[in-house]
Amino acid sequence: MHHQTAQKQLPEGDNIELVVMDNSLLCTGCISCTTKDWAIEVEKFQKDLQVYASSLKEQCYTPRIDELCIAKYKLDGKWYRGRCLEIVGDGYPSIIFLDYGNISMIHVNDIRRYPAQFTFPIYTSDCEIKGLPEQCETKLVQKLEELIPNGSTIICDSVTIYKEDNFHAITLRKLITNLKTEGLIKEEN
Repeated sequence: MHHQTAQKQLPEGDNIELVVMDNSLLCTGCISCTTKDWAIEVEKFQKDLQVYASSLKEQCYTPRIDELCIAKYKLDGKWYRGRCLEIVGDGYPSIIFLDYGNISMIHVNDIRRYPAQFTFPIYTSDCEIKGLPEQCETKLVQKLEELIPNGSTIICDSVTIYKEDNFHAITLRKLITNLKTEGLIKEEN
């Protein structure tokens, strides 16, 4: 049985405060964001998720493509909600962490069945930062990671829904101006 989880859209408009959940895709000019209130929700059920996962012990699980699951993130050893993006057949399906937006290859030993009682929507959306090149070079990415680290709060001049539904475009004028001043982004003619 496939669990369906609703995707929340970020609020549209001007002067919107967002929390940066993941910046590992900055090379493409994108970050994953949620609202402050939703970030608190994520933190709350995150605790329940650890308890649930540890109760399952050794039940490794191989999700189907597009199936929700929970997966252990290598870097901090914690469990997070995920969705299977592809199965390579080597026991390491690629999983997107729904509440953060980053993608990782996770071994099936570190994957568990999605808990039926977890009906929380997905609060995190991909956001393209307007004015950044489609491919950001290393120096620019490093500077961006410094300016908008994970967990930081950003005030967006504007947020608009864009392309498909869970994709947003955000305007961070001050950030872009700073990067141009430092010569990390070329001025548009």
